[in-house]
Amino acid sequence: MSIIVIHPRTMEMVLYTKGADGAVFGRLRKAASKEEEDMRTVTLDHINSFAKKGLRTLAVAYKPVEQAEYNQFISKFREASTLLEGRAEAISRVCSSIEQNLILLGELTFKS
Repeated sequence: MSIIVIHPRTMEMVLYTKGADGAVFGRLRKAASKEEEDMRTVTLDHINSFAKKGLRTLAVAYKPVEQAEYNQFISKFREASTLLEGRAEAISRVCSSIEQNLILLGELTFKS
């Protein structure tokens, strides 16, 4: 699940997403540094450790969104949302297209 947040003063847009570690890690950008790669390793270690204790985990990631990318996304999203057949699948494809090249923030752990 994702949300795009627009800063009220700067108008900078950021997409934040959370989900199962497999889904989120599959959408991460290529690590830009050793530090970023190390964070992924540590985060996966934490997720596995907490999961072994029976806790639920979610990975959290983000990416800056440029105006042109947002405009393209919203146009495709509006088009998909007006379909009479296959609407849910079309919306899912459009949303998935913007949820790529993410930067890992970390993970959430909680009891069910």
